[in-house]
Amino acid sequence: MVEKYEKKEQQVSPEYRRITRCIEESEDKDTDEMRALLFRQASEQYKTLEVRDEDIKAEEMREALAGREEIGEFDEELYRKLIKKIVVHKDDSVRVIFPNNNSIKIGYRDL
Repeated sequence: MVEKYEKKEQQVSPEYRRITRCIEESEDKDTDEMRALLFRQASEQYKTLEVRDEDIKAEEMREALAGREEIGEFDEELYRKLIKKIVVHKDDSVRVIFPNNNSIKIGYRDL
């Protein structure tokens, strides 16, 4: 079973929302106060940012595999480019997690 990453909405903190409301409600603030609020808002947003580079990682994986025929022996460099993590489960299966956060779960008892 292949699981694809889900794009999720960027999370923001309650403090970020409070600062944003303050900015929206304050038309008569002087420029120094507004600048300070905008700086606090940007700082608060930065705290909750999450890098979502799945598309870039997927392209790097495609490039690593481009032009390759069947691989007959272990290639450590290729392994490092294509595999982020392997998780072994108690139910005789493994989950292979790729750099783009897609994953595949495979049962190994029958192999």
